[in-house]
Amino acid sequence: MKIRRAKMDVSMLTSVILMVGIFVVFLFLTGGNEISKFSLTNIIDSSIIYIIAGLGYLFVIAMGSADLSIGANLGISCIIGTSLATIWGVDWTAIPVTLAAALGIGLINGVLVGRLKVPSFMVTVAWLLGIRGMIIYTQTEVFEELFPTMYYQTAGPLLLLKESFVKYPLFVALIVVVYLVLTHTKFGHYCRSIGENELVARNVGVPIKNVKLWAFGLSGLMAGVAGLFYLARNGGTNNTIGQNLEVDVIACIFAGCILVTGGYSTKLPKLLLGCFTFAILKNGLGLMGYNTAFAKELSQGLVIILIMFAVIKMKDWESKRAVTITREDEVALTDRAIS
Repeated sequence: MKIRRAKMDVSMLTSVILMVGIFVVFLFLTGGNEISKFSLTNIIDSSIIYIIAGLGYLFVIAMGSADLSIGANLGISCIIGTSLATIWGVDWTAIPVTLAAALGIGLINGVLVGRLKVPSFMVTVAWLLGIRGMIIYTQTEVFEELFPTMYYQTAGPLLLLKESFVKYPLFVALIVVVYLVLTHTKFGHYCRSIGENELVARNVGVPIKNVKLWAFGLSGLMAGVAGLFYLARNGGTNNTIGQNLEVDVIACIFAGCILVTGGYSTKLPKLLLGCFTFAILKNGLGLMGYNTAFAKELSQGLVIILIMFAVIKMKDWESKRAVTITREDEVALTDRAIS
């Protein structure tokens, strides 16, 4: 007879404890201002871009890979989309052009990683550095000196993304779609199986090259969607657009206790918890007056280090617990066989 045990998701529990703990700490430090209507709305709104960018990143991290180009991808795709919209004089074209550019960059990453077998870290860091330089040059040299009128201000359909009756339903719909794809389709299963063991996945017939191609494509596409929300919220492009987004998303992933090795521990609820934890942290620091770049970066870095320490300890405890349960099952099976 097979022995069954209810398995507790310790990492999920840890991410919940982290979010609640950080919320309670800032609730005390800010004298209750953390739960004001404005603060809660700000937490949700500031989480949206992280979550949307993270939705695509989930498929990459599930494979045990990395996409450090999402911030630069967001920036350059928005600049391409809004520039062409300005030249053509048709505001709505910024949406499909931005999405197409972001998807294209993601697919190029997929080709380089999946078919040419270049490590994802090297590919996406190269994109990060190269595209970031292109963004700065375009915004500070080309637009300011040659085409000063090409600074794009959010208009037309993009303004709808600022409206609650459009923004929040679309946001929820994206979460639901990604959840279904990740957990209820072969593609999502393949992504996580690659993270568990790529060699085994290849031997059982998983199309590794195509899965990696479309996983990075989805990561790029969702960076483009996040870019549209960025344009709606910030009013246009600038030379820092998308800067450090990849770092913030990775911080959210750590805060959600998602393992960078990927596999079946990669779950959408963990990403949501991590993003809200990170947003609570940033909002709390702002309410306490730590608004300078130095104070915010230092404080966030220290907290992330503490979160990583908690995750590592959680993983060690979970491994020891799994070994203990296995030994107990072996003893129980032996006793059953003897009796």
